[in-house]
Amino acid sequence: MTNDDEELVALFRYSVISEAVGTRLSPAERGLIVRSLASRSWTTPNGEGRCYSRSTIDRWITAYHLDGLAGLRPVPRADKGRGRVSPE
Repeated sequence: MTNDDEELVALFRYSVISEAVGTRLSPAERGLIVRSLASRSWTTPNGEGRCYSRSTIDRWITAYHLDGLAGLRPVPRADKGRGRVSPE
């Protein structure tokens, strides 16, 4: 994934959570917004339709509060480049 692709993913994730990152929201208000966001279908940057769970949205909100837009970039897989071992 190139830096441009990572930036597109981060911007897309922000577009999903933008309603819920306001600092003046109470936890109850944020919870209602997150539930509403989780009930929607989103079109990803590559054109796929996806739904995201409340826990995923909450994780993105936390990442945004900690690291800003950089926190919303995808994290490379820890097992990237390794073959899978299948049971015999």
